[in-house]
Amino acid sequence: MNRFELILKVKSATGCPVFTEGEEIKFAYPRVTTTAMRGLCAYAIYAMHPSAMAIHLGVSLEESGLCGESAGVAACPGCRGTARAMFDVEIIKAPEPSLTGLIGKDQKDKDVQFIIDHLKRIPLFEPLPFESIKKMIAFLELKRYEDRVNVITQGEDGKHLFIIIKGEVEVLQKGKDGRESLLATLRKGECFGEMSLITGDPASATVRADGQVSVLTISKENFQKIIMQNNSLNIYFNQLLAQRLRRQNVQIEEELAKGVLGKLSMISLPELSQTLNMNSRTGTLILYNGNLRGEAFFVNGTIFDVKLEDLNGTEAFYRLLTWKEGDFRFKPGDPGVEKKIPMDTMALLMEGLRRLDEAQLAAAESSKI
Repeated sequence: MNRFELILKVKSATGCPVFTEGEEIKFAYPRVTTTAMRGLCAYAIYAMHPSAMAIHLGVSLEESGLCGESAGVAACPGCRGTARAMFDVEIIKAPEPSLTGLIGKDQKDKDVQFIIDHLKRIPLFEPLPFESIKKMIAFLELKRYEDRVNVITQGEDGKHLFIIIKGEVEVLQKGKDGRESLLATLRKGECFGEMSLITGDPASATVRADGQVSVLTISKENFQKIIMQNNSLNIYFNQLLAQRLRRQNVQIEEELAKGVLGKLSMISLPELSQTLNMNSRTGTLILYNGNLRGEAFFVNGTIFDVKLEDLNGTEAFYRLLTWKEGDFRFKPGDPGVEKKIPMDTMALLMEGLRRLDEAQLAAAESSKI
């Protein structure tokens, strides 16, 4: 079943040896078909192909380069003299496919290059090398949202990373009085949803389409695979998250620097760890849950070791991630410990949250038995 159809219907054909009025070229990837005609114009199809693929990826008709004389009209470049055909453009079905629909085993390298060139125009992907983006293509999906539709709803679990490729969204937060406040407006090239994927916490705000919006999405499961399997992407997303946290959690860092006591119900351990990592803090993060006490030792933002009762290292940290309630206190100063955790803070968090998800899924399955 075709996921996408772009039909070019001949409006006029001045001096064209192939097309006559009413004939059609249909782009329905991976197929390109024509109605019965005197011949097949490979030149016209070749010329239209890049623009048709761009529309498939979410670029507007106006931005695709397909429009010629007027909106919704495409012009064949012509093969000799003044011969040319004019086409009415009609998008029959809006695309919501995986981008890999364009990159099958029989596709040429130029198709892969076209998609990567398109992604490189998005700030999120611009600094990444060719091979890193190529690995990400298999995980990307294209989705569209109508005006005033929630892309993310405050309080719900984060399931996707979103990258805007067309339109704008509003970031809204509901207060205790039930009223929504506008926190920010995000535009083409910006991303959102990554904080919930990293921390495992519900979304702290609602993200709503302001007009029609097209986004590329990466699921939580695939996002974790990307981070764990690709070092360059791991480093890049770590820096991206640090920048986002720096904007959002300046107050948290200021309070931590004072060594104050806080509540885990308000600031989770993943958020605390990211904030300390981002600001290269050195000290001991002490956590309390009833009679239990855990300690995470940071040196220049990197977790060197963790202790919880008879557990040490990574296992102790994974156990602390299960705490949703309790208190914490950060004590600045050299903790005087050796590095016992072999992975960096980002990798430690991702692995811990992956295990937490698996445990919750197993518990849900067992409850059904």
